[in-house]
Amino acid sequence: MCNKILRYILRFFLAIGIILIGISFFGKFAYPLDSLAHLRRLLVYALIVSVLPLLFTTSRRNAIGIVLFSFLALISTYIPYGVKLTTPSEKVKTFTLIQTNLRFDNKNVEALIHLIEHENPDFVTYQEASKHWQIVIDQIAKKQGYYDFRCSKKEHHQVIGGAGILSRYPIKMDMKQCPKDSEWVDTEVMIGAHYAPFHLSSVHLNWPWPYDLKAQVDALNLKPEKTKLIAGDFNAVTWSNMIQRIKERTETNYIDHAPSWLTLDVPEPLRSFILPVIGLPIDQIFSTADIQIHEVKLSS
Repeated sequence: MCNKILRYILRFFLAIGIILIGISFFGKFAYPLDSLAHLRRLLVYALIVSVLPLLFTTSRRNAIGIVLFSFLALISTYIPYGVKLTTPSEKVKTFTLIQTNLRFDNKNVEALIHLIEHENPDFVTYQEASKHWQIVIDQIAKKQGYYDFRCSKKEHHQVIGGAGILSRYPIKMDMKQCPKDSEWVDTEVMIGAHYAPFHLSSVHLNWPWPYDLKAQVDALNLKPEKTKLIAGDFNAVTWSNMIQRIKERTETNYIDHAPSWLTLDVPEPLRSFILPVIGLPIDQIFSTADIQIHEVKLSS
């Protein structure tokens, strides 16, 4: 009797898992469902682990069907849809960009200073620049000769901090924009007379439903621009409908990359092993078609 009850409970949870994964593909039609898309990879792994005991019972055929369904859903989170990497040409000037969420409560400022000194990037897009990080950013800009532009935030956002840009090249003063006090920094960088105007944005969005990610995006005047890079912490995975909406409204494409966020607080090197498997790519970089991307690296 007890085993029979356990089987019913297991089948109930398997059915719930299948339904949740299935409706995660319909975020385009109902925004709350897009939140499930962000969890799709985790839901699939949980479903696979849960169905494994059934492979050794008379329900083996049903279990195999569920595993196949799970792998098909999982593949949708790994298929590369983004910008194709190209081989750099000697005739084309190349630039480097570092995208980083500073993490407002992170006190390890030396890691960022060392990374910037080592990579010597042309641009840095950063988010969560809380009070102690603003001091560090000012020091980096002064010492290494960067132009700095960041958005101010309303009082209740001061703890988390705003977003900003460091640039080796002058920032066009009349193109500095912080729309609606959002953490979406828009500006234009003047690289030189022989280059097209370069539009650069640093972005930090809130979590999806029930939080206000959609409201933030809806409030922005997103429009197509030539030679545009948008980089930041979007708190949205590449296969979500929200990322597709931003892509379509700006006429850009995102750059495929490895997962950058893991909810579990685990030590290295265990984190390095787990992150590629169940981590989520919520930090995004979008580019217009006239920008060629040569290399993407993830640094912890």
